[in-house]
Amino acid sequence: MSYVSSTAHQAKFSLAEPASAMGVLSNAGLEADKALVKLAA
Repeated sequence: MSYVSSTAHQAKFSLAEPASAMGVLSNAGLEADKALVKLAA
């Protein structure tokens, strides 16, 4: 979550939205916090 928090804050996401996405990515075997940062770039 440390990688995602600043990007999520700037995009005005609630805590639940990136946390849900991280859960889905993690279930798929990805390092979710790093993957979300790459998707946001």
